Amino acid sequence: MVWQLNANQSEVVFFLGAGASVHAGVPDTLGMVQKFQDHIRQWPEKSKTVETIIKILRQRKPADEPVDVELLLETLERLEKKEKEEMLWFYELGKFLLERYPDKRPLTDELKEFIKRTAIVEANRIRYLEPLLEFIEERPVDIFSVNYDTCIEQFCDTYRKDLQDGFDLYWNPETFGRKTDVRLHKLHGSVTWYRSDKGRYLKIPILSESSTIELVSREKAESLVLYPFRKWTYAEPMLELLVELKRKLDVASYVFVVGYSFRDEHIRRLFWDAANRNRNLVLLLIGPHALETFESKLRWYDQESPNEDSPIPSSLEGKVVVLPYKFEDVLRKLKNNFLFDLRNGQNAEREARAAEIKGQPTPQWQVAIWHFAVCEYTSKVMQLLGKVDWQGLVWSTKVEISFRMLITAICQENGNLADFWAEKFIDSTPWLSPQRLFTEVTISPVRITLGLRQTKDSYLAVAQIRDSMRMTMSSVRSRIELAAVMERKQKLQRILDTLTPLWDYVTEWGDQGIDLQSYVARRGNRYPQQAGVIADILKGMDTRNYDPNAVERARALCEEIEKTILHDMTTQFREAVSSANR
Repeated sequence: MVWQLNANQSEVVFFLGAGASVHAGVPDTLGMVQKFQDHIRQWPEKSKTVETIIKILRQRKPADEPVDVELLLETLERLEKKEKEEMLWFYELGKFLLERYPDKRPLTDELKEFIKRTAIVEANRIRYLEPLLEFIEERPVDIFSVNYDTCIEQFCDTYRKDLQDGFDLYWNPETFGRKTDVRLHKLHGSVTWYRSDKGRYLKIPILSESSTIELVSREKAESLVLYPFRKWTYAEPMLELLVELKRKLDVASYVFVVGYSFRDEHIRRLFWDAANRNRNLVLLLIGPHALETFESKLRWYDQESPNEDSPIPSSLEGKVVVLPYKFEDVLRKLKNNFLFDLRNGQNAEREARAAEIKGQPTPQWQVAIWHFAVCEYTSKVMQLLGKVDWQGLVWSTKVEISFRMLITAICQENGNLADFWAEKFIDSTPWLSPQRLFTEVTISPVRITLGLRQTKDSYLAVAQIRDSMRMTMSSVRSRIELAAVMERKQKLQRILDTLTPLWDYVTEWGDQGIDLQSYVARRGNRYPQQAGVIADILKGMDTRNYDPNAVERARALCEEIEKTILHDMTTQFREAVSSANR
């Protein structure tokens, strides 16, 4: 069943994980451990305990499961209550490795208060969120967050935008129905939310580093933050917000998931269920390791089942756009670039399917594939590729689609996909085939021009080649700017470094070619003998003393030189592409 949007709903939803707040100075779950270690060093005994716990966890955990703040806090809580751990009842000779260390309760409280202090964000740290204003222009935007920090609250306060988060003073979910700019749903609570000892839920935006405060009514109130292993503890706001997440996913068209690892199984299943019910739902995963998150957490059902040889594709298969970039870098491009092309691609696909049902030929499949390649919807491109005659497409379209897909695959570190599109790009790109190059010599005045044979009866002029190269260079530059991992930047930079000489080479020819004197001067250093022969043949030749056989010898020598030059440059480019795929 697909629900219809009303005037107060948005087709766009944001779902924020820890990676969304890193640029505001809030460490992610791994960085939080390092920050806490630095903080706790002022108390040597406590620091020694923390270091020992982390060392033991690292020794026992798999190498691909690093010790983050969630694991550390869970361990401290369990150590504090180790006598109640049922599994320990079955051991008699086990030695407690932390027997000589101080009580764990102060460490647990210290870590919780440290998390709270870190989660209070200064207003001057949220300017990177300014592009969110573009999403608020048309409709209210729904933001779900598993973070405890105050980034979105500070954003709304700084830019004077109305915010509803389910609270007046006390919890009141009806506030979400009010006219507003932003609806903020904090699934794991907030550093400004409290639960009183009378069972009431309050929002008190005060600067307090303590997890417990006293109200004027003499009630004690504790921070309403559901820490990792207690995320299913009963708290009315959290349960209602999970239900609200389910409702929003049922009607949303696009969900931007930012810096979230999908470690919470109940949230992961909410997304799977929504994808089953809502055929319009598309997830855009944002983060340096977005592809890894998709492959390990979302793509298959029962990720941890023993039947790994034949996993079952989840309902999100084919519905996820992977954007392996930092949120602060890509946010400004989300609406007017990625979302724009995603919508246009979907519109073209709908038109193509309608024409297909009627048995009508349509160019819309090609249009859809182009838009999906631009917005990096790689699974959709692969799905629709069989709908077009690839060899029959215009060469420039093939070059642009294949190069964009190649660069996307490199950014995602998807080697198989990169190999596939590298082959298509090289096969589709005339200026990577030196054997297609030809030269011509004109007289009065003597000029040498360059072109590429496309077919037996057609050729590409320098201007067409230059336009194609301009697109490739623009694409790779934009991805160098966005690439979140240094190794990816370096791979892309090597490709750009080999494209630049090709661009310079084509540009020097210009639309009218090169005059004889300039040509001999440019080629004389590297090819002195051939350049000298060309000069001797063509110098002083005009229409009065025209010798076609001599002109042909000079033209053939020019072509030999240029093919050698182009071969050397294209070989370097191919090697850069090949090494980037490894």
